[in-house]
Amino acid sequence: MMKKVIVSLLFSVVNGYPSLMDCGTEIAVGSTIMSSVAIGDTSRRVIFERDGEELTCGQSKYEPGETLTARINDASSVRYIMEISGGNFDSSCDGLSCDGTRCAKGDGSSFPDGSGEILTAPSDGSDLVLIGGFASGFGTVNIMESCTLLAEEDPDDDDPQVIVVDLAASMNELSTLVDAVASENLVDVLAPPATVTVFAPDNNAFSVAGDIDNLGDTLRYHIVSGSYGAESFTDGMEFTALSGDIISISVADDTVSFNNGQASLLVADLQASNGYIHIINAVLTPPDPPITVRGFMIDLYCWQLNPDTRVALDGADLDENPEDHTIHCMRDVTVCRENGFGIVVEQDDGMYDLLYAFDEAGNTAALAWLDSTTANDRIGVEVTVTGIATGNNVVLNDLSVPELSDVVIRFHRDVIAHTGFLIDILCWEREGHQAIDGAFLDSNPQDHSIKCMRDVPICREMGHGILKPVSDGCGYDLVYTFDEAGSALALEFIDSTEKENNIIVTVTGEIDTAGTMYVETLEAEDYQIHEGYLVDYYCWTLDPDTRLAFDGADLVNSPQDHSIKCMRDVPECRANGYGLLQMNEDGTGYEYAVDFDDSGDEAALDFVDSATITDDVYVRIQGTPVSNVENDYFTLSSVSIELIPEECRNNSNIPQTPEPTPLPEVNCDSDDPDYDFALALDGSLTFYWRIVGDSLQGRLLKKGGGFAAIAASNDEFMPNSDAIIGLESEEPSKYEILTRTTPSKRGESEQTLTDTSTTVLDNGDVDYRFTKILVEDGEITLNAVGETLFIWAHGSGGLAFHGNNFGALTLDLGSCNFETISLKPVTSQAIKIHGMLMIAAWSFCAPLGILFARLKHLALRHGFLKTWLYAHAFMQITMLVLTAIGFSIAYKAIKKSDLRDDHLTFRHPKLGVTTMVGAMANVLMGILRPHPSPAGEDKSFPRLCFECLHRVVGFGTAIVSLITQLAGIYKAMDLQHISQIRTWNAAVLVPVCTTGFLGIIATLYINFWMDQPSNASPHKGVDKAVELAEEGETKKDQKQIPSGYFEINRSEYSTST
Repeated sequence: MMKKVIVSLLFSVVNGYPSLMDCGTEIAVGSTIMSSVAIGDTSRRVIFERDGEELTCGQSKYEPGETLTARINDASSVRYIMEISGGNFDSSCDGLSCDGTRCAKGDGSSFPDGSGEILTAPSDGSDLVLIGGFASGFGTVNIMESCTLLAEEDPDDDDPQVIVVDLAASMNELSTLVDAVASENLVDVLAPPATVTVFAPDNNAFSVAGDIDNLGDTLRYHIVSGSYGAESFTDGMEFTALSGDIISISVADDTVSFNNGQASLLVADLQASNGYIHIINAVLTPPDPPITVRGFMIDLYCWQLNPDTRVALDGADLDENPEDHTIHCMRDVTVCRENGFGIVVEQDDGMYDLLYAFDEAGNTAALAWLDSTTANDRIGVEVTVTGIATGNNVVLNDLSVPELSDVVIRFHRDVIAHTGFLIDILCWEREGHQAIDGAFLDSNPQDHSIKCMRDVPICREMGHGILKPVSDGCGYDLVYTFDEAGSALALEFIDSTEKENNIIVTVTGEIDTAGTMYVETLEAEDYQIHEGYLVDYYCWTLDPDTRLAFDGADLVNSPQDHSIKCMRDVPECRANGYGLLQMNEDGTGYEYAVDFDDSGDEAALDFVDSATITDDVYVRIQGTPVSNVENDYFTLSSVSIELIPEECRNNSNIPQTPEPTPLPEVNCDSDDPDYDFALALDGSLTFYWRIVGDSLQGRLLKKGGGFAAIAASNDEFMPNSDAIIGLESEEPSKYEILTRTTPSKRGESEQTLTDTSTTVLDNGDVDYRFTKILVEDGEITLNAVGETLFIWAHGSGGLAFHGNNFGALTLDLGSCNFETISLKPVTSQAIKIHGMLMIAAWSFCAPLGILFARLKHLALRHGFLKTWLYAHAFMQITMLVLTAIGFSIAYKAIKKSDLRDDHLTFRHPKLGVTTMVGAMANVLMGILRPHPSPAGEDKSFPRLCFECLHRVVGFGTAIVSLITQLAGIYKAMDLQHISQIRTWNAAVLVPVCTTGFLGIIATLYINFWMDQPSNASPHKGVDKAVELAEEGETKKDQKQIPSGYFEINRSEYSTST
């Protein structure tokens, strides 16, 4: 704080002279001076002068060390004492002098020429405050209000100016305003960081205004957010005050007035560090709100024609039945046209009275409507009129009626209902009627997404409308635009619906001549509309690999070749139902997109039975969704089918290579004043930002809690991207994402984020804030101007568990131009099928194959030489086939997705490939095994190697497969492909454990309880039997085998499989 230098003058109108104790007494209201308590006084004022020119208290600046004059405006017959702290008097001091800083004079000739006391201003930049006082009798002192001068701004001073509140407090003429602001607790409203402009009524203005109702709202009406100097004022300019009301400015001949002369500008441009004060001469009051009334329009001439009866020229009784007054009379009778119009409104007694007459603009609007209507015989013009009461009256003969200005007339019509596609006006008005999300609204409005209408700010702001089919052509056209209330209803629906597209609604309301619908209700329809090629389900599923129909048509690439004859005349086609083919997301072929229920199949049969075309069955269907089971298609009921000619077909269902459509500049207005832009990345994550110098100030608002992440990327994939991630438990930090595994936090030396904070809000949302340098070594550059590729994700669990809550977009940080990049995830259905096939292969077939191999001794014991071998081989081959199918399904699903990058870097796929290789190797070894040695000879070395390696690879692959399955289940849970783990784990472990238990029992039985002869030579019985079984000996050969071959002792079996 800068210290203040106090200059005190004590004036006395009595012959007594101030006593010595005045030198040590504070000159202030409430101090005891000359044995009495000093009181305040406003009848005189103190002033500063420079070269004879009065300086303005609180506004004028002094230069350090300059010479100034201090005096009062009326100095007749006074005595005084003066004190300066930190300064010196230049004039001589009579009577009493205290060390050069206090001066008193003893007679009233002190200011004979108005010169006052000469002083030297402080040299340290402190404020200069002058306090005046005079005595009304001996021993009684009156203290006047202070006057303050500020030092000239020092360019080296970091805070050279006072804030608005302190500037106002330093000015005598604003004391009433300052007290009022304090009493209404508005001091903080005027304090930094707020930047404000205050239109400040002076003390006299408040005196004239008297008691003010709602003082707080009145004061807010004088405060505008932002800093506006008088040089920015222009005629007709309007400000929105903090109260929400409008302040209008008029500028004429260098005179500035407010609200059409309600107040004038006295002193302009009192500048503070956080805004301006402009002193005005009256307290402003908001203009009266517009008046809105509903009634019947009549011409003034007919109303005043018969004051007693109010009967018009056309015989209508205007005060009882104004609805009988005709358009013909008002429009075609000259005296009616020329004398203006007004509105009659029904009163409590059921009679009508003329409430308002229109101003010139209102009369012009009334005539324009009357001249445009063709309803010559129509009677009763019901209207809603909005306008401002001017306080003036319109006079016609003996008639005098209040006038309305700025009249807006809405002519009422019958309420109608319309059903069609809901769209936003911005997307409709884009070139070619192509929406931001790529949908062509004039041909396929069903593809326009809720996300586009809901999440793109400029789409929300530009209003809404409804489409209708073109009656004499193809496609759709805009039939009505909604009024403000209708767009509000549309937004309410858009924010609450769970639909993603195909937004069909029914609206009711009145229509004006410009095509605006004054919407009263808006209801969503259950049915949907789709276009595509009609197909029978039998032909679609006949050959899943090629999708060739019964008539040879390639349904994926050329569904137009599928014939009516096939769909109509082949019994299997008629019996298995129908559906719709649409272009897939990649634009590379067709897929089965819509299925019909039984009633839809009946409609399809009626259609094909009555069709006169041979092929190229492109149709538009309408129906109600009945299910969304885990299929790649959904089912419709109550289906109607309409054939669409080639020239009217939906372009999105025709194979083509779409060109990217640049998005318009989107004004992503931020609802947080700390940031310039805000963009809803999805329904749960919003990104706020502002570019400040070489840095990005960012904010991530995560709804419902959890982590939030945004990263700069060289492509739309996670690896090699630079992320900023916020966790509820810590402030946002920089992470490096090298693979699709959990990202790793950068080292402490690389954590260059500043202004970081994590705040859990009362509603459970989490607010993450940070500042990041745009260009940093070793990191992807964030472009202040131009596109930067971002990826984002969020989740409610651990850092890696975002499921499908992710996305990518290109974003211009300088303008908020953006384009969303569609990322297709791996389908959960494919992952589930992959998992079930692998469980069947490795939890059922593989263990059973091992068990059958383990039971071969029991089989040989009872003479079944080949059974165990066939069973073992069958299970192993089945296992290999199921593994191959499951592997191909997973590979195809990953390849079709946009998240396939570096997939083999994860544990589960690595283990899966290892298991697949082991299974193939073991089956191949079994097929290519070495032949057994001739009877009576020992096993050959290749045979021994085969048996050893076959067992090691078999058991090892089985163990690895178990680990692989469990790892895959946990990975599927992490990626939210499955909702729980217990059932899947049971499906893996129960059959493995059961088979293992049976194997243990069989081993114990063979080793300890099976009867064995004591004279059997080691291995020879078993080996010979196995060799004969492998060589496929006949039953005749089997009878020649010595019985000892089947009598196996325990010591022999302990070394055998």
